[in-house]
Amino acid sequence: MEPTINQSIDRINRDIEEIASITDSSPDKIQSLVSDIKIHFENINHCNFRELNESSFSEYSAKLEDVTQKVENILGEGIISDVEENELKEAIGQARLHARGISLENLPEEIILTIINNLDYEQIKTLFIGLQSRLSDIAQDEFLLSTKLPLDQRTQRVMNKFIEHGLSEEVLNERDKEILNTVEKLDLSNVHLSPGVLTKFVKLCPRIQHLKILSGVTDDTFQEIPATITSLDISGWQEMTPYHAHEKLSHLTNLTQVNTDRCTMNTQIQFARQVALNDVNNIRNKLSSGGAMTVDNMIAMQMAMNRFSQLSERSISFFEI
Repeated sequence: MEPTINQSIDRINRDIEEIASITDSSPDKIQSLVSDIKIHFENINHCNFRELNESSFSEYSAKLEDVTQKVENILGEGIISDVEENELKEAIGQARLHARGISLENLPEEIILTIINNLDYEQIKTLFIGLQSRLSDIAQDEFLLSTKLPLDQRTQRVMNKFIEHGLSEEVLNERDKEILNTVEKLDLSNVHLSPGVLTKFVKLCPRIQHLKILSGVTDDTFQEIPATITSLDISGWQEMTPYHAHEKLSHLTNLTQVNTDRCTMNTQIQFARQVALNDVNNIRNKLSSGGAMTVDNMIAMQMAMNRFSQLSERSISFFEI
């Protein structure tokens, strides 16, 4: 076995050097060399590294890692075609596993997933090309949802899976749910919010603070918004005036900002001003309709004017009523 590994690694090194030395456009020659590299990787992949003693294993693992790195160096430089590049990536993915002393041929999925935890993000990306055909859909999700992948990519993948399966929690595994439990910013602008849809997302994402919604929004949708949110983006929904915002969102005690097509509101101030102004207008309407200026009305009017004045850049007086 050892001569096979040595010979294959030497041939791969020579092929890489030859590819790098080609100065003219010779697609047939490059394709032949790429095929040759792939064959030598396959020869290596049929060797069982676990038959080697510890020193030999370390030596050949280092050599194989070195040669796979050299192959990677020629990828993405436009020297070889995309198809050839993918073939080499698959061969590298399998070779890297063999460099760790394991065989892909009969490796259980759970072992593959365990191995992932010992690799970095770049290695995982390379390995996935080689492993994709070996893994079931569920295992592929586990593979790509490894904690080594960026959180936003993992979150988006879980969201897509949840949406594509009709918002069924049954398609989510425990890791999916753990990821959704960390979500603080939720953009549902492309999700049609028929009744109950937002509630399903809220159940899975209890930490939401920033929410963006649009499609299918009705007055009833606002009752499904969680009390935890501090900002709401509803750009595109024409009915969201400050008064309407107060009427529909006043139960959201942590909300500090609402973005709409018309304006961006600091909601705590806007809502309070709207309430105070409504009180002033209600009393003014009573008086203009022939109501008496009773002591109670005067006190109520003064209190409403005081509240409005505290939240406004200017004050109002009885003379303006």
